[in-house]
Amino acid sequence: MEQVVRNSIGFIAFLLLALLVCWAGCQSAPPAEKPPSPTENLKPLVIQDGYQLLAGPGVVSIRKNNLPIKTIPLEEADVKLAYRLSAKPSGQAPLMDYSIDSAVVLSGSHLHYVVELKPEIRLLLKYPRSLHDEGQSIRIEKEANRLYLYADGWLLKSYKVSTGKMPWYTPEGDFRIVNKMPFPKGRDPESPMGTRWMGLAVPYSKDERGNKWDGGDDPRSPLGQKFGIHGTNDESTIGTPASGGCIRMYNRDVNELYDLVDIGTPVQIVP
Repeated sequence: MEQVVRNSIGFIAFLLLALLVCWAGCQSAPPAEKPPSPTENLKPLVIQDGYQLLAGPGVVSIRKNNLPIKTIPLEEADVKLAYRLSAKPSGQAPLMDYSIDSAVVLSGSHLHYVVELKPEIRLLLKYPRSLHDEGQSIRIEKEANRLYLYADGWLLKSYKVSTGKMPWYTPEGDFRIVNKMPFPKGRDPESPMGTRWMGLAVPYSKDERGNKWDGGDDPRSPLGQKFGIHGTNDESTIGTPASGGCIRMYNRDVNELYDLVDIGTPVQIVP
């Protein structure tokens, strides 16, 4: 009988010790942290047409009467209001290709975001920022085969183009338009240069193709006679890397661009 009592007391002591250890472990374990919501820590940006826009890390939240309506993800953690658009017809700067009822343009460190509010709430488009805040400028992205035309840092037009079929064919860097010529090879519809030419002054150090005869410096490069923005007789190549190094465009597009830009316009070409 005495042995049974001792066994019972030992079991109870063991059970109490186990409960104590378990309780201590629970007390020392930190509570699980709730993951932060992307809509936390929002900062007000603007109120337009009854909509409130607030920005958080990588998002913009659109609200009405303080009630969330839509959250749009962004590619950058921090944005600010650039300007507002209201009742803007197509053909009018900026964003000449768009008719806009109501929208705001937000600026990040690398991109601009156009958030449309009417007739529907959506991210209308995003586009890269220009390096130039004054005057005309052009940016060409080789991987996207895209040309952007800016005025005072804001997008005017965007065009599909064709860049070099090999990565090193089209030079990369900052250049300028140094000459313009209509019908560079005459009015022949089969002309590989198409209907317009805008020559880029490319220094020897940026011309990786060199002289086709001996591989040395090509005297045409810095004169704007080797690399340029021009039309084409094969518009099926537009949107693909297919050129010998120049920037090909649809003839209708190069005609328009030719009339919009001046000699001296800076041109940035990036991978």
